[in-house]
Amino acid sequence: MVRAHSIDRPADLDVISESYDRVADNYAHMVVTTGVGDIRRHSWLKASIDAFADRVRRIGPVLDVGCGSGTVTAYLAERGLDVSGVDLSPLVIENARRLIRDAASVSPLPPTSALKKRPWAAYPGGGDCSTFLATSFLRSWPCSRAP
Repeated sequence: MVRAHSIDRPADLDVISESYDRVADNYAHMVVTTGVGDIRRHSWLKASIDAFADRVRRIGPVLDVGCGSGTVTAYLAERGLDVSGVDLSPLVIENARRLIRDAASVSPLPPTSALKKRPWAAYPGGGDCSTFLATSFLRSWPCSRAP
């Protein structure tokens, strides 16, 4: 049984969201022109995402937390998973919707008030998410530590 915990709004949440909004268009341009964020370019990251997909395929819907440009969200959808993505930055989400089109569902992070009782219930899928994914921590690993 999953227990829900009250979530307090971090004091710097707006500052963080605005900082991602400021770089969102540049990042979207880099995704299109350089392929940044394409997990297919990093064999170890692709292998990790493939292993994750194989493992959770039969469990249920997946929520990609911090989906950014939506490239991983779309990749998982291409692999046949029922996946939705959320991100803190509304502008990042706007760009993700444009970049991945109908490959997967992406949404802005809901207001903190919607997350108080069942944090996952406010996300796409109506709260039926079985698995959460946050690939941003994998992308932050130094290349020297990559498997």
